Amino acid sequence: MSGDDIMVPSIFTEKEDRKLKLGINSRTGIYHCFKTGERGNFVRLYSKIEKIPYYLAEIKLLVKNLDNFNLEVLKNKPNTSPFLENVSISSFIPVTLHSHDSKDQLVLDAWTYLYKRKLFNLTDFESTIYYVSKDKDYNNRLIIPFKKNGLIFFFQARALYNQHPKYLTVKSKNSMLKSTNILYPFSMNEKYVLICEGPIDAISLQLEGINATSVMGCYTSEIQMETLKSFNGEIIVGFDNDSAGQKGIKSFDTMRKKKRLQKFNVCHPPEKFKDWAEVHEKGGLDIKKYIQENKYEYNLENIIKKFTLTS
Repeated sequence: MSGDDIMVPSIFTEKEDRKLKLGINSRTGIYHCFKTGERGNFVRLYSKIEKIPYYLAEIKLLVKNLDNFNLEVLKNKPNTSPFLENVSISSFIPVTLHSHDSKDQLVLDAWTYLYKRKLFNLTDFESTIYYVSKDKDYNNRLIIPFKKNGLIFFFQARALYNQHPKYLTVKSKNSMLKSTNILYPFSMNEKYVLICEGPIDAISLQLEGINATSVMGCYTSEIQMETLKSFNGEIIVGFDNDSAGQKGIKSFDTMRKKKRLQKFNVCHPPEKFKDWAEVHEKGGLDIKKYIQENKYEYNLENIIKKFTLTS
């Protein structure tokens, strides 16, 4: 062992050649087989060892990290913390569609923000639950939960007032639970997934019946790309129309080549809108139809054509 790096026999070589060829970084979870060149993150290594799909390995590892995880306890005691590790939710107050008559101004402000942006599921009131926080770390912020198997494993805390920074994420000792490693939960079984920048965009699209996720910004990390590599359907990158979004798409293309991911399509929000959340909020557009009619393969010919049309 040298620093954070651990050397172990490689699972990617023949049994007769099980020398210490597999390096694993204990801090990042990234592995590299120096014999075969195989590399990836810890979730992928776990999936290889267990011989299960990447997305299932990801879920299993999340569940393994649950503090005193017990499904029956969670069912019988709904106030039990569903968060990973020891994240306190003692000051987190639920915000649902029924919170419109709350006497708490913070809850009312959060409800107004969510309702105006149509972020409640009006056909299933109980399925959309957000939170607000009054604790010192996330005070006066809207808590947007990330759920898998009904359990919250991550969240983004969005400022409701004039606060900086605008976005915070859950503080965790688990190095895998960082915003750069997380994708907003989406279905791995759909024909396509649309990748946008923030969770509000992803939620907005999902409420429109679109399989969507977000990368928590404009740039896609190696670990996020590893998850997308396990998706067998069409990948559509839907970053915003601004310069940051354009740079993000170029970065996505570079990373997907590095990770040997399939080619992808691009579909920006309509130019008169700043993002997908605004498209959903304003209404009047069949977004599913728009995506199918306006997506294009990201290649040099289409990039030149797009640049010519917009110049």
